Amino acid sequence: MTKTSAAPDSVAELNTALSWENRLAFWQAGVKCHDPGTEQQMKRYIQRLDGEASALRIRCQIASQAEGTPGYLGATVERLDEERAEIEGKIGILRDLLMAFRPVSNDARAFADEGKKAAMRASVIETVWTLRHMDAGPGAIPSQYRSWWPDILHTRQEAYGWADATVTRQKPTARQLSKMDQMLPLLFKLPLRERKACMLKAIPLGWRRVANELGCSHMSAKRWEDEAISKLVYLAANDIKST
Repeated sequence: MTKTSAAPDSVAELNTALSWENRLAFWQAGVKCHDPGTEQQMKRYIQRLDGEASALRIRCQIASQAEGTPGYLGATVERLDEERAEIEGKIGILRDLLMAFRPVSNDARAFADEGKKAAMRASVIETVWTLRHMDAGPGAIPSQYRSWWPDILHTRQEAYGWADATVTRQKPTARQLSKMDQMLPLLFKLPLRERKACMLKAIPLGWRRVANELGCSHMSAKRWEDEAISKLVYLAANDIKST
């Protein structure tokens, strides 16, 4: 009896049938959820691509030596170079995605000295301040508490100081909004716990309060915040684009 469906029968056939675009979409969703299974799949696929790139590199060397000889029917060097460059581009995209799973690298630690980290912390503080002072618009803020008791009549001697204070809300400038637009994409490349530690500390909150919000010790909160700042310095300097 012949099959009427083109659906794959096994996981291996399913993996073979998936295109690069579908794989990348699944992995990007897994990175957002911080799924450890996604990390293992991406590492295995990078190893497979590394093997294919090495094989193409060897074929390219052989083709460059044999090209032009009588009876040569192999692939051209240019086409092999294009295939190898495409595979190396995929490897670069996956390695950028893997940054969300691994702790801050030694390269990032060496690159992010104390001066650069202090400047980045100031930028994060300014970004959080800008977010908190943006105009939320009508209906975006919960209404205040109300009381339905009748008004109390006060004498003139008690009336002093009962008027509502007028507070002028300071709005962010255009420069601060532009800087916030540059910082937010970098912040959302960080793992969730590191991003929370970084932004909670920038409010600013004390380390104990940050640890309570994250459900960890204050030492872990400090470590996550430091790793987040180091990654931000590294990402900002290398201008790594989101995929």
